[in-house]
Amino acid sequence: MARRARAGNVVQEDLFSSAGGHTSARLAGLSWPDQSRFPVNHSTAKVRTVLWPDVAGSPAPLLVTGYSSLDELISALWAWCQADHSGPARLVLGSEPAPTSRARFGDPTEVLADEVLDYWLEQGFSPRLHGPVVGLIDAVTSGRVQVRVHTDPHRMLHAKVYVGADASTVGSSNFSSRGLAGQTEANARFDKALEPARYAETAQVAENLWSVGTDWAEGFIAVLRRLLVEVGWREALARAVADLLRGDWAADLLADRARPGRGLWPSQRAGIAQALWVLESCGGVLVADATGSGKTRMGARLAKAVRDRLIRTGRIRDGLVTLVAPPQAIDTWNSEAIGCEPVKLSV
Repeated sequence: MARRARAGNVVQEDLFSSAGGHTSARLAGLSWPDQSRFPVNHSTAKVRTVLWPDVAGSPAPLLVTGYSSLDELISALWAWCQADHSGPARLVLGSEPAPTSRARFGDPTEVLADEVLDYWLEQGFSPRLHGPVVGLIDAVTSGRVQVRVHTDPHRMLHAKVYVGADASTVGSSNFSSRGLAGQTEANARFDKALEPARYAETAQVAENLWSVGTDWAEGFIAVLRRLLVEVGWREALARAVADLLRGDWAADLLADRARPGRGLWPSQRAGIAQALWVLESCGGVLVADATGSGKTRMGARLAKAVRDRLIRTGRIRDGLVTLVAPPQAIDTWNSEAIGCEPVKLSV
């Protein structure tokens, strides 16, 4: 059941809390340590809310992660570049445990480049990242962002370590959408002011891994350029319009983890994505679909997607989404909202 707290005539509800039987609900009912010390993905808690600000807000971050993180890394490093930090930002990429079943021979850095490119061409690369890719290519070329790799086939790098100016984190999370939000992950984070020794030790581990890496600036740029497909302006415009109307660009924000029977219709997914675009462009949106189109469900998911978007881009660390609704509609909103991945709302 949702929790209610009354302050005067205002009722506040945690609409997205649930005692359901799925894993997220069971995890939500457990006691967890402080998220700022042990970033974990569970229920409302996301590693991203802690790690993104540490990376994007640091003057010279050092990241050690796997190459399956490329999409999220591009977004984070581009956000870092736009903040005009002094730098450099340093990135160490490790190999995935079993990236391919095909035997590859030759220069280890070229082999890795082929593996990374094959992986991302197979995964599919969102057109929304093309702008950040172009900007990141310039940043790597100028040396503001430096990239190294580990290519020893007998000792693959599988570590995940992130060092910012104020905190360091080590654990299981790749710097990917799944590692930062989707999968159950556990990490330990050390605040430099509160735990200087642990912070320094974690930073030393990352520095050591950086020191034995092989420079891969040219290889990284080559991979990024291969991910960019040159097309004429007509095709580019058509792709952009189709991507907007279908909502493909917002797929990660609309990952459907709802309970069975609570999923979104294709028309609702497209409508939420279009509403998100209008919000990004204009600062507000009006959803006026016909009766029976599922506006309440769309509204609950839209509120969650907006909040996730703000956290992901570092504009807020956490907070409530405020919903204004007549009293007779509260139960309906509550019913729809608890079917989503948990998020706090105020009513």
